[in-house]
Formats: sequence, C-alpha cells, structure tokens
Amino acid sequence: MDQPSKPRRAAFAPLDNPVRLLEWPYAPLNWVMALAAIALALAGLDLGYALAGSVSGYLFDIAAYGAETIFAGGLIGLVIVWIRSIEGRPLATAGFRPADAQTIWLMVALAGLWVFSSNALGMIYDPEFRPLGTPDRATALTIAALEPWPLWLHALAVSIFAIAIVTGAVAEEVVYRAWALSSLTPAIGLGAAAIISSLLFAWSHVSIAELTGLAPVLSLVDYFFSGLLFCLLALRAGIGAASVFHTANNMLISVVDFIDGGGDIRYVFEQWAQPRANDDPVQAAAGLALTLAVLGFVYVTLPRQGWDLTAAQAR
Repeated sequence: MDQPSKPRRAAFAPLDNPVRLLEWPYAPLNWVMALAAIALALAGLDLGYALAGSVSGYLFDIAAYGAETIFAGGLIGLVIVWIRSIEGRPLATAGFRPADAQTIWLMVALAGLWVFSSNALGMIYDPEFRPLGTPDRATALTIAALEPWPLWLHALAVSIFAIAIVTGAVAEEVVYRAWALSSLTPAIGLGAAAIISSLLFAWSHVSIAELTGLAPVLSLVDYFFSGLLFCLLALRAGIGAASVFHTANNMLISVVDFIDGGGDIRYVFEQWAQPRANDDPVQAAAGLALTLAVLGFVYVTLPRQGWDLTAAQAR
C-alpha cells in the first residue's frame, strides 16, 4: 500500500499554482520585493540629507529636498498600490489605520519628551553642550556673512524642507515598518522581521565610513533600537501613529536648529548635513540609554491594540 505523501511546506505552496506567487502571505516574491524596496529606500530617502550642506550651494539644497519629497511620496504610493492592487490584501494587514486625536497628541507629546530629554541630558553630561538658542558659532558666522535671502525664497525653502521632513518620515514608516513587517513576518516570523527592518533602518542612518570608533557603533545601536521603537509603535497603535511620532521628532529637532540659527533655514540645512553618528562615546551612550528608556516606556504604557499580524497571517 502506498504511503500517503507528506504535505508540501507552506513556503512552497505557490509553486502548485504560479498565480499564487503574488498572493500574500505565501509569496516569496512579496518579501523579496519588500527587501528590494528597503534597499531602494536606503539609497533614496536620505537623498536630500546626503546632497545638502554645501555653504555655497543652498539653492541646490532646496532642489535636493524637493527631489527627496518627490521620491518619498512616490515610494509611499508604490507600496500602497502594490499591497492593494498586486497582492490584493487590505491595507489594514500592513498596519494602516487612522490615528485618533488622543493618539496623535500622545505621539507628539512623546516626541517632545524625547527631544527635551535629549537636550537635558546634553547639558548634564557635556559642559560645552549648546542649549537652545546657542548656535554652532563657526557655522552661524559663515552663514551670517552670506547675502540675506529675500523673504519669498526663505519661505519657499522652509516650506520645501518641512514637506520633505514629513514625507521622509512617513515613507520610512511605510517601507521599514508597514511593508517590511507584513511581508517578511509570514516567511521568517515577527521577531526576525522587526530585527531585519530595524537593522536596515539603522544602516541607512549611519554609513560604514562613519564606523571608526566606539561612539559611531553606539550610534548605530541607538538607531537600531529606535527602529524597534517604531516597530512597537506601529504594532500597538498603527502606522499612522508611528508616522506622527517620527515626523514630530524630526520636526522638533529641526525647529530647535531653526531657533539656534536665528531663523535662517540655511543653518538647518547645515545641521542636517552633519554625520548622523555621534563622535563622543559618552553622548552616544546617553542617547542609547534615552532610546531604551522611551522604548521601555512605550512597551509598558501603550495599550496592546491596533495591528494584529497574527490574524492577518491566518488568511
């Protein structure tokens, strides 16, 4: 008597029907595409930051941030179209859900607490730390020596930069958290998916050329745990809430730089063009400790609701 054949592993189920190569959650193509999109984000989301910073090229900086806005917005659209039209699944399975007013205010307050605490720690551990309203003298003097911009040009630069901050933060959440987590989890599990997406998120912020000592390595670890924090926010409260927190954090940092620069957007361009990795081990360690503290706070206090990947995988 013939022995019954063993059932095929779920990972190979699409091979029984080629059409299922595009059916989530089985499709290997989907999580390969997710990794490809992350690689694309690594190269493109920081386009404005990478190109900005030349004292003689501020008009080019405006164009660079404009290009980043277009790239990030297009990437968000592509991910949404892929999930809905190609994979044919609800956006809810990728963590898309509206954030209520209470959650939005909580995310803004949490981002403010993070930025404020970072500045407070800076004043404690570094006697030479520049508190709010005290710009980097060399950069400020260099910019002050330039011809002042007309009001219309300055307003245009501020507007484009602000839009780039918003679209860049949202695009990172959509790519690293929404698509990466939902596409990788069925293949490798939620924990591994969160680790991989967070590692790539960290790598996109600290380049290999910066890893020249303890401080940059600690900065890389800090960005990794920041990625895990955003994963937790997305899983607990949805991609919308994580995007609000990410945007508010980046915007508040920019506002601090704007105040430090005396209201000159060119000073903000200079600050965002600086290397992301810290060059002081004590500062880097303090930043990592703060990130871990915020991660623990969110884990303990944020209600367990929102994105249910377990139910989504059971389709």
